[in-house]
Amino acid sequence: MSDLEFRPRFKIFTGHNPDESLHLISAKLKTGNPENYESELVKGHIVLRIHRSKKHFWSPQMDISIADDPETGRTLIRCLLAPAPVVWTMFMFFYALAGFSALVGSTIAMSQWSLKKDLWGLWVVGISLLLGITLFFIAQFGKGLAQVEMIALKDFITKIDWGKDCEITH
Repeated sequence: MSDLEFRPRFKIFTGHNPDESLHLISAKLKTGNPENYESELVKGHIVLRIHRSKKHFWSPQMDISIADDPETGRTLIRCLLAPAPVVWTMFMFFYALAGFSALVGSTIAMSQWSLKKDLWGLWVVGISLLLGITLFFIAQFGKGLAQVEMIALKDFITKIDWGKDCEITH
């Protein structure tokens, strides 16, 4: 998984149909689940979560979508490792706030420059950029804390016996 990727993704192509694939995942959750992952199933979409007793703020979850792939004629299982929705939403809010602040600051700075006034609007731009960079490094720190859990979730899915025609792509 790349260090720059905030929400790593991978795909599994298998010869099993979607119902069989869903059954394989469900069976592994019931019998081969030493980490005691929690799951939620809604119409071919599964969310795997770290057990409550081991969960922390940065714990990831895996979203799994199972569908027929018309191009290959096989089943496509899309997996997305991501922070919990609350963490993801918080980061996107602060990234948007930083971007909007930089836009407003640059607009103010351009107005001040054209009026030959003090360019204090550039301070807003600088602080916004600093906020965006800080958020990036905080996200990388959080991802580092969740790295072992992310690898364990990925291994949990990829170690299922998908059959000999299985293909895993990143």
